[in-house]
Amino acid sequence: MKLIAVLGSPHKNGPSSTLAREVIRGAEAAGWETSVYEIEKMHVRGCQGCRACKNNGIDCIVQDDLAPYWKELHECDALLVSAPNYASTVCGPMITYMNRHYCLLDKDWKPRIKPGIRLIGIFSQGQKDPEKYLANYNWYLGDFENRGMIRHKLMIHGGYEPLSQEELAQAFDAGRSLGTLKGKKAAVLPLDIFFFKDGGNSIMANRIVLNNISYHGKGAIQEIPGLLKDRGFQKAFVCSDPDLIKFGVTAKVTDLLDAAGFAYEIYSDIKPNPTIENVQSGVAAFQNSGADCIVSIGGGSSMDTAKAVGIIIKNPEFADVRSLEGVAPTKNPGVFTIAVPTTAGTAAEVTINYVITDVEKKRKFVCVDVNDIPPIAVIDPDMMSSMPKGLTASTGMDALTHAIEGYITKGAWEMTDMMHLEAIRLISQSLRGAVENTPEGREGMALGQYIAGMGFSNVGLGIVHSMAHALGAVYDTPHGVANAILLPTVMEYNACCTGEKYREIARAMGVEGVDAMSQEEYRKAAVESVRQLSKDVGIPQDLKAIVKDEDVRFLSESAMADACRPGNPRDPKLEDIEALYRSLM
Repeated sequence: MKLIAVLGSPHKNGPSSTLAREVIRGAEAAGWETSVYEIEKMHVRGCQGCRACKNNGIDCIVQDDLAPYWKELHECDALLVSAPNYASTVCGPMITYMNRHYCLLDKDWKPRIKPGIRLIGIFSQGQKDPEKYLANYNWYLGDFENRGMIRHKLMIHGGYEPLSQEELAQAFDAGRSLGTLKGKKAAVLPLDIFFFKDGGNSIMANRIVLNNISYHGKGAIQEIPGLLKDRGFQKAFVCSDPDLIKFGVTAKVTDLLDAAGFAYEIYSDIKPNPTIENVQSGVAAFQNSGADCIVSIGGGSSMDTAKAVGIIIKNPEFADVRSLEGVAPTKNPGVFTIAVPTTAGTAAEVTINYVITDVEKKRKFVCVDVNDIPPIAVIDPDMMSSMPKGLTASTGMDALTHAIEGYITKGAWEMTDMMHLEAIRLISQSLRGAVENTPEGREGMALGQYIAGMGFSNVGLGIVHSMAHALGAVYDTPHGVANAILLPTVMEYNACCTGEKYREIARAMGVEGVDAMSQEEYRKAAVESVRQLSKDVGIPQDLKAIVKDEDVRFLSESAMADACRPGNPRDPKLEDIEALYRSLM
């Protein structure tokens, strides 16, 4: 295992340099090979963020200057960057490493650094406005993270007051983001937690984030009034979309609140693909309501809106909404929320993700934040019984897409594999029945979609979702329909990079005799079983009625920029995405 350290500060005994040396010593003590570069000696011009390399196909001078370092950078397992904001004249190449990713990708959009790299960032204590620099640093990191380049990160700040043992413990949460450390005592970091030892091989911990509590089964919504009262809340802000209110689904919960004498106010300015404006009006409505908790009732639209509202109420510096894109550095958990799904598909009640539409820019953006997960989820199949057939089918195929993409994503591991395979099995057995509104089908889908959410929320998705997000942003295509149309075709595209996983997908889909099949046969069987299920529940099989030829390039560029793309098992080129869209037109 190898660590490359790029040091930006010219102050050899300053706090950043001191902390960097401690990190390097920690890596070496864990058996890592290390290489150290000093910015002043690299003779690299700074990236100006002009994007000419991407927009005009021009060779970037910074890429040429960095050429001697690419091979070693691509082979390293961890990258330490110290004091990247010191000064543009000194740290230009450091900003190149962080600035909008263009110089970290070759002309074929292939990452120049190894996917899954561990990134360590160090600040100096001399910044006049450290919070500002911390926000900037997270912005740079976010681009790495959204592109699938970072699996774990550790941020260290050399200023502020010393850390307590409790703060250290909280910072090292064994998650993908290992925390932000502040204080001079950061020099005594327990680096063995970051550079794990295992028989001489360094490994990193995987993370699972789930609801604190979840309730499952018929009648589970009966728990809601007591859950709110027991925690001392006084008034609920009920987020639910207009159709659910119109058809009496929301009333199944609000009637319980009425019977319990619990105050609430309903917010329903929610679109099927919720927008920045929906969120901002929701924040204003919450502030005016006097509510102290949220109950979200609906599919992904209602729950995503509620997540964004809850986060902004507790983190008002993100009121513009756009700054929440990617992995936002929010500091506080969102407003206490009980999430009640009415569809068996999005699993938004158990995920750390939400998706917002930017109408002005015709794009959707994904927000990933452990602070947004609802503390309590209530999954009651009776809340899903009024879904029409078409919505049941599309949201069910959305859930299947979550399970399959989560199973084959680059971030998948044993625990999430277990979740995703069980989700595939439950969904394949239950979706046809759910479309016919059988109790068994509804119950199986309610559980299957939740289990899929448990998995993919923690490991990511792939280009089915990237391409579907683009369709939703441009044409307002229902997310589940877009996923369902795309899934079999993208599975065919990804098959060559999935090892033996399609055999297990085929088995979970109910295909018999997979052990006797060749790799080509079981891969084809997996795809065809998914395609057949989609047909059986009435999903359209192509994009002919949706996509316009003149939009394909923009759709493809949007999909390439989407946060889900890096998790795809096969690294696509822009031309690949275009070809996938056109194959369904």
